[in-house]
Amino acid sequence: MKEFRKLDIIVNAADVFDGCNWEKEIRSNLVRTIHDMVRAYKIMNKRGTDRGGVILNISILYGIKPLSFGANMNFQKTGIRVVTLCPGITNTNFIKNAEKTTLTPEMAKQLET
Repeated sequence: MKEFRKLDIIVNAADVFDGCNWEKEIRSNLVRTIHDMVRAYKIMNKRGTDRGGVILNISILYGIKPLSFGANMNFQKTGIRVVTLCPGITNTNFIKNAEKTTLTPEMAKQLET
Protein backbone atom coordinates (compact mmCIF):
# COMPACT_ATOMS: atom_id res chain seq x y z
CA MET A 1 0.00 0.00 0.00
CA LYS A 2 2.84 2.40 0.74
CA GLU A 3 4.38 2.06 -2.70
CA PHE A 4 1.31 1.96 -4.97
CA ARG A 5 -1.23 3.73 -2.71
CA LYS A 6 -4.15 1.69 -4.04
CA LEU A 7 -5.63 -1.79 -4.04
CA ASP A 8 -7.08 -3.11 -7.31
CA ILE A 9 -7.51 -6.79 -6.48
CA ILE A 10 -7.33 -9.12 -3.50
CA VAL A 11 -7.18 -12.92 -3.80
CA ASN A 12 -8.46 -15.04 -0.92
CA ALA A 13 -7.32 -18.66 -1.11
CA ALA A 14 -8.43 -21.20 1.50
CA ASP A 15 -6.18 -23.62 3.37
CA VAL A 16 -6.11 -27.36 2.89
CA PHE A 17 -8.64 -29.05 5.16
CA ASP A 18 -7.06 -31.65 7.42
CA GLY A 19 -10.18 -32.63 9.35
CA CYS A 20 -8.42 -32.51 12.74
CA ASN A 21 -9.41 -29.12 14.10
CA TRP A 22 -12.62 -27.82 12.55
CA GLU A 23 -12.66 -24.62 14.62
CA LYS A 24 -9.23 -23.68 13.29
CA GLU A 25 -10.38 -24.46 9.76
CA ILE A 26 -13.47 -22.25 10.13
CA ARG A 27 -11.34 -19.39 11.50
CA SER A 28 -8.78 -19.81 8.76
CA ASN A 29 -11.00 -20.46 5.76
CA LEU A 30 -14.19 -18.55 6.50
CA VAL A 31 -13.59 -15.89 9.14
CA ARG A 32 -10.28 -14.75 7.63
CA THR A 33 -11.85 -14.61 4.16
CA ILE A 34 -14.71 -12.43 5.37
CA HIS A 35 -12.30 -10.23 7.35
CA ASP A 36 -10.11 -9.77 4.27
CA MET A 37 -13.14 -8.97 2.10
CA VAL A 38 -14.31 -6.26 4.49
CA ARG A 39 -10.81 -4.82 4.79
CA ALA A 40 -10.35 -4.77 1.00
CA TYR A 41 -13.79 -3.18 0.55
CA LYS A 42 -12.90 -0.35 2.92
CA ILE A 43 -9.66 0.36 1.06
CA MET A 44 -11.17 0.06 -2.43
CA ASN A 45 -14.25 2.10 -1.59
CA LYS A 46 -12.17 5.11 -0.48
CA ARG A 47 -11.32 5.75 -4.14
CA GLY A 48 -14.91 6.45 -5.12
CA THR A 49 -17.51 4.50 -7.05
CA ASP A 50 -15.90 4.92 -10.46
CA ARG A 51 -12.73 2.97 -9.62
CA GLY A 52 -14.07 -0.26 -8.14
CA GLY A 53 -11.83 -3.27 -7.75
CA VAL A 54 -12.03 -7.05 -7.61
CA ILE A 55 -12.25 -9.40 -4.65
CA LEU A 56 -11.45 -12.93 -5.87
CA ASN A 57 -12.30 -15.78 -3.53
CA ILE A 58 -10.92 -19.21 -4.37
CA SER A 59 -13.38 -21.54 -2.73
CA ILE A 60 -15.21 -24.79 -2.75
CA LEU A 61 -18.63 -24.80 -4.38
CA TYR A 62 -20.37 -24.02 -1.09
CA GLY A 63 -18.63 -20.65 -0.89
CA ILE A 64 -20.30 -19.17 -3.96
CA LYS A 65 -23.68 -18.03 -2.68
CA PRO A 66 -22.93 -16.85 0.85
CA LEU A 67 -19.70 -15.00 0.07
CA SER A 68 -19.99 -13.73 -3.49
CA PHE A 69 -23.73 -13.20 -3.87
CA GLY A 70 -24.15 -11.45 -0.53
CA ALA A 71 -21.08 -9.29 -1.01
CA ASN A 72 -22.07 -8.32 -4.55
CA MET A 73 -25.45 -7.19 -3.27
CA ASN A 74 -23.77 -5.00 -0.65
CA PHE A 75 -20.95 -3.68 -2.85
CA GLN A 76 -22.89 -3.14 -6.11
CA LYS A 77 -22.96 0.67 -5.91
CA THR A 78 -19.20 0.90 -5.35
CA GLY A 79 -18.04 -0.78 -8.57
CA ILE A 80 -16.26 -3.44 -6.52
CA ARG A 81 -16.88 -6.91 -7.97
CA VAL A 82 -16.73 -10.10 -5.93
CA VAL A 83 -15.84 -13.22 -7.90
CA THR A 84 -15.57 -16.80 -6.66
CA LEU A 85 -13.39 -19.31 -8.49
CA CYS A 86 -14.18 -22.94 -7.68
CA PRO A 87 -11.46 -25.16 -9.10
CA GLY A 88 -12.23 -28.84 -9.41
CA ILE A 89 -10.07 -31.71 -8.38
CA THR A 90 -7.05 -31.98 -10.65
CA ASN A 91 -5.42 -35.33 -11.28
CA THR A 92 -2.16 -34.63 -9.44
CA ASN A 93 0.18 -36.80 -7.39
CA PHE A 94 -1.37 -35.28 -4.28
CA ILE A 95 -4.78 -36.65 -5.27
CA LYS A 96 -3.38 -39.96 -6.55
CA ASN A 97 -1.59 -40.57 -3.25
CA ALA A 98 -4.16 -38.98 -0.96
CA GLU A 99 -5.22 -42.28 0.57
CA LYS A 100 -1.63 -43.09 1.53
CA THR A 101 -0.47 -39.66 2.65
CA THR A 102 -3.11 -37.38 4.08
CA LEU A 103 -6.63 -38.71 4.01
CA THR A 104 -8.48 -41.57 5.56
CA PRO A 105 -9.42 -44.30 3.05
CA GLU A 106 -13.06 -43.15 3.23
CA MET A 107 -12.12 -39.56 2.37
CA ALA A 108 -9.92 -40.70 -0.52
CA LYS A 109 -12.77 -42.76 -1.99
CA GLN A 110 -15.02 -39.70 -1.93
CA LEU A 111 -12.47 -37.81 -4.04
CA GLU A 112 -12.60 -40.54 -6.69
CA THR A 113 -16.29 -39.93 -7.44
